Amino acid sequence: MFDRKTKIKLNDGFINIFDETKSEEEKTSIPMPYRIYRDGNILDYHHFFYKMSKVFKKLDLKKKDRVFIIFDSTSLIHINYKVPEIDESEIRDFLKLELEDYGDFDLSDYEIFYKKNSTAKALNLSIDLVPKKILEELKEVLEKLEVTNYEILTEGQSFSRDGKFVEIQASYIKLISVEDKLLKVYDKIYDENIEMMIGDNQLEEKNASNIINLSYDIEEQNVEEDFLFKYKNFFLRHISKIENFSGGDKIQLFGRIADSEIIKDILKSYSNLDFEYIGKNLDFDIPNSKEKKKLRENKNKNCINFILPLAILILISSNLLYYNKLKKEKEVTNKIISSQEMENEKIDLSSDRFQERNKKFIEKISEIQKLEDDNLVITSYNFDKGRILVKGLVKDEAYFNKKFKDLNIVSKNFYKENGFNKFEMQIK
Repeated sequence: MFDRKTKIKLNDGFINIFDETKSEEEKTSIPMPYRIYRDGNILDYHHFFYKMSKVFKKLDLKKKDRVFIIFDSTSLIHINYKVPEIDESEIRDFLKLELEDYGDFDLSDYEIFYKKNSTAKALNLSIDLVPKKILEELKEVLEKLEVTNYEILTEGQSFSRDGKFVEIQASYIKLISVEDKLLKVYDKIYDENIEMMIGDNQLEEKNASNIINLSYDIEEQNVEEDFLFKYKNFFLRHISKIENFSGGDKIQLFGRIADSEIIKDILKSYSNLDFEYIGKNLDFDIPNSKEKKKLRENKNKNCINFILPLAILILISSNLLYYNKLKKEKEVTNKIISSQEMENEKIDLSSDRFQERNKKFIEKISEIQKLEDDNLVITSYNFDKGRILVKGLVKDEAYFNKKFKDLNIVSKNFYKENGFNKFEMQIK
């Protein structure tokens, strides 16, 4: 008898239960009021605990049954990273070193999740940095419910189906791109006008979805007459962003309102998108038990290897023929920043400005990564005083100028090392 594996996906407005012992038609969805849980955050602890207790009571799990809790959040930081081929057991500690100064955030506030794909003597990593506060709250609920055999996963790490996908739910839109089973793009978009309209009409996810799907709902008679008209106009504002995301490629739609006549009419009338509807959910993939990606605390964990950082540095040094991953002793860049600019660059980590700058940094890195090919490889990124420092390997200077002609480059430097043409540049 095999051990049962169950996936529980936490969404805004509802919980999906994917029980492998049930058929597709028997997959369960349980309403979750917006005031209880939203965007990865537990807003009402006691009600959330009660909802989850009902979920696990319904599942009636045995001791050996495994549970995967899958969630999403705009608080996650997604990074695509390329590193030399190293042992699986060393990846997490390696990333702690590499990501320490990667972006405009404090790494100690985040837990590292990753998924890997090996290529020629290198590892492509899809990384999610998850706020520890979110994980601690989820773990506390699970432990109080006496659930022991569980894993918490980010939604981005659970996708394995390649393609470009757009999730359309009542309160948000999500853009997802997966290549070689690794997440490349993940953007969850809230529209405050839609959220306010749903709230003002005192609707929950199920009611709003029914109304948008033109299905009968008991709350429909109580909503404002122009509810659908307003929703259509608010949704239209996101068409250009979806088109830019598609880049002319076919997109696959999923979500509880993605197949509604309203959505299909908007996309056909106001866009040139090539799209198809694939269902309410996108397939989730559970990790191989051999991969060390579990967040759940392991009470029998081996002692930490204190000399591992040194071993990693030695390993990287031996692979200089592939990538220059060591930080230079001296930065060969021009840091011409006036005292006023430096003052303006001071960061308030508690402000919305910090979140916006961090988002812009990640977006800029994503743009640069799209330029990589056989003649251009990016090896590292760093953020310093309002500048992004980029290092890599390139065919020659002419090719560099061609690929980065649209970037606002503050300074650049070319040099040859171990037979490779290398560069460093500063961009705004």
